[in-house]
Amino acid sequence: MYTYSIDFDKDIILNTNLVIKKIKSVLEDKRGWERLGYNFCYKEKNAKFKIKIVKEEKIIKTCKFSGLSCADTSKNIIYINIKRWRNGSKLSKLSLDEYRTYVINHEIGHLIGRGHVKCGKSGSKVPVMVQQTLGISDCKPNPWPLYWE
Repeated sequence: MYTYSIDFDKDIILNTNLVIKKIKSVLEDKRGWERLGYNFCYKEKNAKFKIKIVKEEKIIKTCKFSGLSCADTSKNIIYINIKRWRNGSKLSKLSLDEYRTYVINHEIGHLIGRGHVKCGKSGSKVPVMVQQTLGISDCKPNPWPLYWE
């Protein structure tokens, strides 16, 4: 069982309850990492890892790049880029809601030990561990982990 908490940069104006609800729904969904044997439980304090909604500046400072979200596996913290949370990525070919599902699943994947992969066969569903924010080539968009991930 993985416990997690959710935190927000203090200057971000956002309906935090809706964000928490979305993250919880993704991590409890049977299409997600749960079907591969991982279970998650929201815990406000003393959680195994933290999910933080942050500004671009925090991503640059912590992860040393911009435009994406990232996972700091040494500290068990996921940093979700607020710009991406609000706008998604057209290159991913996902709706905004699907993009949010994807980014949660992708960054959780890093914390449970998964690395980046490439899209497989042309026309197949793209694995969630592909950096879909940057594009999916000729694969089909997909916000959920595949059975082999």
